Amino acid sequence: MSLTYTIEKPTVFGDKRVVFGSYNNTGAAKQVDTLTIGGTFEADDVFTVTVDATPVAHTVVGGDTNNEGIIDALVIAINADVTVGPLVAALKVDATTFTLTAATAGTAFVASSTAVDGGAGTDDQTLVTEITTPNSEDSTGGDIVTGLVSVDNFKIQATGSVVLTNSSVVNETFPLASGDVTIVTDADADGIFMAIGL
Repeated sequence: MSLTYTIEKPTVFGDKRVVFGSYNNTGAAKQVDTLTIGGTFEADDVFTVTVDATPVAHTVVGGDTNNEGIIDALVIAINADVTVGPLVAALKVDATTFTLTAATAGTAFVASSTAVDGGAGTDDQTLVTEITTPNSEDSTGGDIVTGLVSVDNFKIQATGSVVLTNSSVVNETFPLASGDVTIVTDADADGIFMAIGL
């Protein structure tokens, strides 16, 4: 994800301005794709979900009576597949929708889907794939735009409950001729900061 921060209104002390704020460096996110089934189906239609070039298919049989049954069959097949199952978890959301969620945060996958008419009926069945939560890797920090013209000093302090592997550090030499300060921090780190400058 990324570094986010909030800044309070600057306070004036003598000829300097002081800015206080807080930061959050969110960790990696698991990719989530949403698949939606629609249209009319009949026996021998084939619904296929492909994850990282490995297809998993369900062929409609006479006993399939609704879209929910097709979703149930696809979810079971995806989760049981020896190649695709370790990459994603399939979960039924409702009668027309299911999701694929990456097994590991920060590890992307490529999913696609097809619905192919195999019967003698109407050819209007659909299976649509959409990325609803993009993959994101751990962030190691970023810039805090303090709103100051220049920064003479900058202090940070971790405040979150996450045990950090590395202390959050300021990656700058002061004084700075700009108001942008780069910090380096672990993913999921929270903290507060103070900038002093003009």
